[in-house]
Amino acid sequence: MSALSLQQTRGLRDDLKARGIEWREPKKYKKYHPEISGDLEAFKAADISGPTHKMTYAHAEFEQSSPEVQRLLSLEFAHNNELIKMSKLDILRETQRHQYDSGSLAAKITNLTVSIRYHQTEKGYEKLLRYSERRVHLEHLVDRRKKYLVRLRRIDYKRFEWLLEKLNLLYKPRVLKGGPIYRYDSLRKLVSMRCEKLRKAKLAAYKAKLDAQKESFEAEKKSTLEWIKETEEKLGIPVTVDPETGMIEAPLPPRVTIAKRIFGPYLVNKE
Repeated sequence: MSALSLQQTRGLRDDLKARGIEWREPKKYKKYHPEISGDLEAFKAADISGPTHKMTYAHAEFEQSSPEVQRLLSLEFAHNNELIKMSKLDILRETQRHQYDSGSLAAKITNLTVSIRYHQTEKGYEKLLRYSERRVHLEHLVDRRKKYLVRLRRIDYKRFEWLLEKLNLLYKPRVLKGGPIYRYDSLRKLVSMRCEKLRKAKLAAYKAKLDAQKESFEAEKKSTLEWIKETEEKLGIPVTVDPETGMIEAPLPPRVTIAKRIFGPYLVNKE
């Protein structure tokens, strides 16, 4: 790019910015970003002082053990998978139909939501940046949850709405991708929108100005029509105005059809 064209581009940009028109390149989010996935709530971790999943089967013995043993057998020293598993169980109790429900669409969506939200945390996001296979796996989880949501929406819409409210999810239908975004095309649209906004503002201001003058205009109009009516009556010609309604429409001449126009003379001679 030459120095002259660069100077012209910067001058155009500064001129538009001074007029309140500024274009910013749209942000590009990954598929697993909460802005795209529709997760309106952060990851709810289970209580780290609670037992692991395997220790829940021996809950009585866990409660009878000493505090040091309980802490060693709790989620505080367990793997992250145990934390995710217990978090799934805590939320699954609110969405499953019965205590053995683990294969319904609502249960699958709940489990996938917990896994996705864990990876959206700061700790999980660090691993996403480090390992590409985790990013690919998370995108697959988002796609799978979207597929289950579409299926549940088609089968049972009431339960679909209830589940979205329960999990605090935002369902976003599939949007067809448009063409590439160019700066000059976007600037043209912004300029058109700015002009339309100014036009509407000027029209609204002009309308308000006319509304303020409406009473004086109506009074002047009525006095003018009264003067015209009086003048026509003095001259003895038909009155064409009415001060209350305005102009009086003159009667239209009789309508002449094409057939009457062509065969009219013959009909007159025949009569």
